[in-house]
Amino acid sequence: MCLVGPARGSLPHRRIRARRPRRDAPLRRRPDPQYPRLRSDHAGPRRRGHAGDRAAKRLLEPIGTVHALNYSVTFEGAIALLQGEAKAARARFEGTLEAVIAGGHRYTTSSAIVAAHLAEALYELNDLDAAETLLIDYLPVIHDGCLPDHIIVAYQVLARIQAQRGQYAKALVTLDTLQDLGDVRSIPRISAASRIDKHRLALLALLAGDLAAARRMAPLLADASVWQSSSGFLLYAENLDDPLVADARLALVEGSVRAVIPRLQDAICEANALNRRRRVARMQCLLAQAFDVARRRPQALETLERALLQAEPGGMLRVFADEPWHLHDLLQALADRKCAVSPGYLQNLRAAATRTEPVAPKGPLQDEAMRLSPKEGQILRRLAEGHSNKELARKLFVTENTVETHLRRIYGKLGIRSRTQAVARALELGLI
Repeated sequence: MCLVGPARGSLPHRRIRARRPRRDAPLRRRPDPQYPRLRSDHAGPRRRGHAGDRAAKRLLEPIGTVHALNYSVTFEGAIALLQGEAKAARARFEGTLEAVIAGGHRYTTSSAIVAAHLAEALYELNDLDAAETLLIDYLPVIHDGCLPDHIIVAYQVLARIQAQRGQYAKALVTLDTLQDLGDVRSIPRISAASRIDKHRLALLALLAGDLAAARRMAPLLADASVWQSSSGFLLYAENLDDPLVADARLALVEGSVRAVIPRLQDAICEANALNRRRRVARMQCLLAQAFDVARRRPQALETLERALLQAEPGGMLRVFADEPWHLHDLLQALADRKCAVSPGYLQNLRAAATRTEPVAPKGPLQDEAMRLSPKEGQILRRLAEGHSNKELARKLFVTENTVETHLRRIYGKLGIRSRTQAVARALELGLI
């Protein structure tokens, strides 16, 4: 997954060389320019990229090179996700991870890379529980052995799941860990990604938004030195979240959108030219809301409807739901009039875009709840959904014996003896 490629206006493809970092080299010693960047998705390079990937698989499959094949299939899935095909990407990642685990390679760098991308696809499809389960299991391996793009994606997804559940304090701790990692390893991109998400979290906090904190962060996000080493490249982890997106969020909350509208329109044209449909959807969502703030409702509805029609087949949800600033009113307006977007998709999107207030402590029972590990909390939520041990094992990518071990620990910690009692106690503690 080390293909590199220039954005428009940068050096020609023939002058850029692919570099594969040594797997055994410490991550902190790798200079930032060597990290993988997905090539610009013009039609010609895209066809050549897919052809090269297919050729690689033909050569690797007969000799059973599990990890090399893993990277190849993961790259295909990453391209699918960039192009807005979240359902197809999920299928690729799930099949690959299951095959790797079945082959006895559960906790390796290559399986952690798949897990990071699978968590991203699950999150995009709004399957928050499944995404969180994977990240809890694989985050230590991702943290220690993966490349910056995978690290950024994994920590961002986990922080957003926590924020979506109202766990703002946990989300900040997660983003602090990401920022510290970038500082320790001297990788500005990682620290910048953390700040961009903290900026978003500040705007979301308490629904009204912490404008003062967001404004203080804005100059840091626009620091040109952070992005200098990657100038001319389209970086995977910054596909949806970059300084422009942060500027648009702040403009929407402040109500001063005049300057950001043409910048978003230019970004949409560029992303369309590169076939980055997931980025197009994000920018169209922000542009529609900017039009609405500027009292241009017809253009807002037309822009959003076009974006939803293009995104619905691939199953994209969070690309819109993560930008809820003025989204609910527009979704309601689309639902109230005749539009080509399916009612079910609109309903799912409205549910996903609901912002959650920070969760307040629940008193003495909170201490008992905190004794459960994140994995045990995941199992409790699955129990409440009525899953059998076999289904739990499949969804958590573990054996049934491991599930039974977790259940025994849960029963002991909560002082209960059955699955029914476990669900009742979890409801009482506010765990589900």
